[in-house]
Amino acid sequence: MAAMPSAARTGPEILAPMIVRPITATVPGQTFVESEWHFSWIGSPWRLVGPCLFNAFMTVITIGIYSFWGRTEIRRRLWSSVRLAGEPLVYHGTGKELFKGFIGALLIVLLPLFLVGAGMVIAFGQASTGWAYYQLALLAIVYPVLKALAIYRARSYRLARTSWRGMRGSVTGSSAEFAFLSWATSLLYPLTLGWIAPWRALYIQRFLIGDTMLGDRALRLGGSTPRLYLRFGLLWVATVGIAVAAAAAIASVLSPALNQVSGVTRVPDLPPMMVAKVIGIVLAALFIWSPISAFYRSSLYNMTANGTTLLVTDVVVAGHPAPRFKLATRSWPLVWLFVTNQIITYGSLFVLRPVAMARSMRYFANNLSIVGVFDPAMIRQNPHGALTEGEGLAQAFDFDAF
Repeated sequence: MAAMPSAARTGPEILAPMIVRPITATVPGQTFVESEWHFSWIGSPWRLVGPCLFNAFMTVITIGIYSFWGRTEIRRRLWSSVRLAGEPLVYHGTGKELFKGFIGALLIVLLPLFLVGAGMVIAFGQASTGWAYYQLALLAIVYPVLKALAIYRARSYRLARTSWRGMRGSVTGSSAEFAFLSWATSLLYPLTLGWIAPWRALYIQRFLIGDTMLGDRALRLGGSTPRLYLRFGLLWVATVGIAVAAAAAIASVLSPALNQVSGVTRVPDLPPMMVAKVIGIVLAALFIWSPISAFYRSSLYNMTANGTTLLVTDVVVAGHPAPRFKLATRSWPLVWLFVTNQIITYGSLFVLRPVAMARSMRYFANNLSIVGVFDPAMIRQNPHGALTEGEGLAQAFDFDAF
């Protein structure tokens, strides 16, 4: 039976089908069935408008405290809209866990950094070399490492609080090792003029996916980057062109003010309108660049998903690969998705950002499936303990809204 086109299975009333076709195994006397288990999205992302408005109101009147409980409610609605073979994902996290994680990150990480910085300013002054080195260390080392730690810890928490058919996910590796490798490989960006990006993206995903468990079964990511470099090359050229054009436009806007400066150390007084024009140019450049990057990101998403295998078979079938994920995103739908999501997010002053996220989740869910010899009954609960605290750093830095 042929796979059902994604357009035919995007309606809220349709549960994701399981498309099965029999195959003959090379093991004598045994027959195995290869199946395609589809993900799908149920309902409309716009159902979140009401909860988003309520969360924004409550967050304001509680000085931000309610945001942790509001975020939890949004996640429950998002997770429950995702179906695999007709059964929903379930989110088990709580607002209390997120709040405790945020307070822990604030007291253990952010407050000490603030106190050290304040002490250096008091002792040496803002014009001192020591203060300059401290700021450089924050930007070049501390912030990138903390960001990587936050990404890893957030992923670990969310997987531990997500279940399907009662089975939860988990992350089994070291967040410190991931943070170091993420930071170390990022140092190659200036040395390679950015050309390390496709290799590093796949390397980071291979690390994250390799540490991921679904129940008691591991994931693995294979594949290589040569196919990514053609589209990345086009993106790199476009990036240089956009940067040069934006720099020229900014220089043209600032030239009247710069020409009036008599000393090389004097900072020019910029009129508010001139500042607004510069900000507008920067935002326009980013708005143009991001849709162009969708052509590269589409290939990256597909390669990452299609190269990920789920090690679930207790019986090794000779010559038959393990079940794998299958994703079929396309460039132009991603461009449209990005543009409209940006309009929704910025036009609502970030209040409807969950709606934009839901639209993205719907697109990816409706184009994702698991293909191969796959029996969910073979997956058991992971015996390892789950996290007991929230995401902490991810919320403190507000890397995303979920």
